[in-house]
Amino acid sequence: MQNPLLAVSLALAGCGGSMCDPGQVGEPWKPYQQLLPDDTVVCGPNRLHHGKTEIDDYPPTQVFVYFKTDNAPAAFDKTLKKFEAGGFTVTDLQVYGKGADGTYNGEVTRDGTKIDIMVNQNDFGIQGSFKITPAATP
Repeated sequence: MQNPLLAVSLALAGCGGSMCDPGQVGEPWKPYQQLLPDDTVVCGPNRLHHGKTEIDDYPPTQVFVYFKTDNAPAAFDKTLKKFEAGGFTVTDLQVYGKGADGTYNGEVTRDGTKIDIMVNQNDFGIQGSFKITPAATP
């Protein structure tokens, strides 16, 4: 039988699937939101936990997600494939470390829009960080 006090403690600490409160993407992300990875919790530009603990504060060009099922290498691979299927080209790849503990960085571009992607494991789970630089308007 599981210890109920332990279960409550883990949930309050951010474990057990409570990676962040679901959030909305910023305005620059609206046209590209469908390209964000499937099977994730989309946090938005600010990762909040239980509606009150703000971990950070980023501009609307930033989006954080937490993957529900994949490890870091699989999540990164699926993410790049989804952006490529959406017409983006992978223009940079860098991996620091190996396997599930690695940090996976990439850059994808399409029509002057650039998206920097980072996937790694942190205390809350497998995190994806996405920063968009929209194409310059003429």
